[in-house]
Amino acid sequence: MAQASNALIRADALTLAFSSKVIQHDLSFDVMPREVLAIIGGSGCGKSTVLRALVGLHEPQAGRVLHGEHDLYTSPLEVRDDIRKHLGVMFQAGALFSSMTVGENVMLPLELNAPASRAQHERIAREKLALVGLQDSFEQEPASLSGGMKKRAAIARALALEPQVLFLDEPSAGLDPLASARLDALILQLREQLGTTVVMVTHELDSLFAVADRIVFLSAEDKTMIATGAPRELAASGPPPVREFLHRGRVAA
Repeated sequence: MAQASNALIRADALTLAFSSKVIQHDLSFDVMPREVLAIIGGSGCGKSTVLRALVGLHEPQAGRVLHGEHDLYTSPLEVRDDIRKHLGVMFQAGALFSSMTVGENVMLPLELNAPASRAQHERIAREKLALVGLQDSFEQEPASLSGGMKKRAAIARALALEPQVLFLDEPSAGLDPLASARLDALILQLREQLGTTVVMVTHELDSLFAVADRIVFLSAEDKTMIATGAPRELAASGPPPVREFLHRGRVAA
């Protein structure tokens, strides 16, 4: 596929595998500035594996992951480290450290990557928690938070270093409809207020239609992407498996 010159990230002919088992092959797509890109598909198609490849946690068997002009897997170590500092990741279950307070969780990336005083780190952490609506949670233990609050705290931590791109792995999974809607609103707020680009893996169709500008659809059967485009356009005129998936349990408005 043709690549856009101003793409932040480019997946270029990626093949992803575990040993000899191919998960997805021939993946080529762009991540554009200020967009919300959703990676979707049926269970077991490799959505989270693709996301991990984009952030440097799963080396492709073939192809490249380009961040700007730099290959994430073949560039010098210092270049790769610099790229990762500009990425924020919220893992599927939030992955907050239970031995730390919420505030300490959010400060951790700052302590590891941004030399400054503890007071400066704490100020930034409190700002990020306020941004996600958790301004009173700095001293709390993660176990005391609801599921939706844990997801927002994990997003606050992912935002600590002012990332250019925010990666979210199943952000709405396990949330009730109200908490899910609040998280959708937060994603759009981050894009509008901070200019954050968002790449998300999701199987929640309501969230998908609420926030995604574009989707990449992965086929579990063909083990490759079979469509990319705006959700409503693909729901109306995409390949049959994509239309079926996007209409499952909902009528696309």
